[in-house]
Amino acid sequence: MATKVAGRRLIQALTAAAATVFISAGIVTAVKLIGPVSPGLTGSESVSVAPTGVKTELRESSMASPPDIGRVFSEVRSPVDETDPGIRTVIATGDILPARTVNTQTLKYGDFTWAYREIAGFTASADITLVNLETPLVSGCPATDSGMIFCGVPDHIYGLKFAGIDVVNIANNHIGNFGADGISQTKQLLAASDFSVSGVTGEPVVLDIDGVRFGFAGFNDIGEVPDGINPASPETVTAVISRTRGKSDVVIASFHWGQEYTRMPSQRQISLARQAVDAGATLVIGNHPHWIQPVEKYAGGFIAYSHGNTVFDQMWSEETRLGVLGKYTFHGSRLIDVEYFPVRIESFGQPQFLKGSQKNHVLEMMASASAVLLKP
Repeated sequence: MATKVAGRRLIQALTAAAATVFISAGIVTAVKLIGPVSPGLTGSESVSVAPTGVKTELRESSMASPPDIGRVFSEVRSPVDETDPGIRTVIATGDILPARTVNTQTLKYGDFTWAYREIAGFTASADITLVNLETPLVSGCPATDSGMIFCGVPDHIYGLKFAGIDVVNIANNHIGNFGADGISQTKQLLAASDFSVSGVTGEPVVLDIDGVRFGFAGFNDIGEVPDGINPASPETVTAVISRTRGKSDVVIASFHWGQEYTRMPSQRQISLARQAVDAGATLVIGNHPHWIQPVEKYAGGFIAYSHGNTVFDQMWSEETRLGVLGKYTFHGSRLIDVEYFPVRIESFGQPQFLKGSQKNHVLEMMASASAVLLKP
């Protein structure tokens, strides 16, 4: 984790620029500018920049008011100075499914980085990148383009590495598709590859980013919850978040919840999200609906009900091909900025950033749904 953070802090030191980081065995070997931090812009300069190594004690109250919803979707944004040593960034994606046709496409290409090719430069640029892994990764996984029993071959771990993922939530309704052995294989594979696994019972995941402790908790509210996975029962949500809060300056709670293929969150989602904030969560990230859903500011916390899909094979509708990558910027432990970057899935599994009017359409849709949620 230390080498990943060092590489990302180096990237953030490049004012108003994004970077592709070439990593070998966890060591940053080269950095090349590919344009401003927002995806889709270009550049060609190569630079050499030494990381600052600044460590600061910035643990201001993480429950201070997060950014207003209007700012989140504003076309005119005041840029965040990412050279400020107090800045920490978290990127969260929509659902990640290296199974079914994503799995068969990847095997066909013989390239386990294929699904992440267009987004990896962005996802790897944060201090912490969080995903929901919607499938177990197991040896002997049969290749298939159909069905609802999911698995991916273990080599998909290389794609997650390539994309710069740090925290993998496995509290969802498909992690148990290959039983307790599938869950065990997946946990062991992730741990052996230096991923932090959230959504499981036991000690909370806590990552220290230059003196600010980020805690992660995950919960599944869909179907039968396997042993060892956190259910989204009210008592478990409160207990796990409270315990995580005791070890962290920032708590990020992941939920697998809601009704598939719906634009607005259910009352159950709203209740669980607000309960999570009341228990101490700074940021709540939802998945499972496979459509983008609204965001909400509540009692000092920020809630994103669904990021939609990121790596998935649901090509049968426009809504299921869309998702957003959320960039959550903290100053110390205080959430100060939220920005969303829409993607559209191509070729049964490869997300690509939207630009211009297509990007604006997705953000306007998200803003409109959020405005509806604000109405009493």
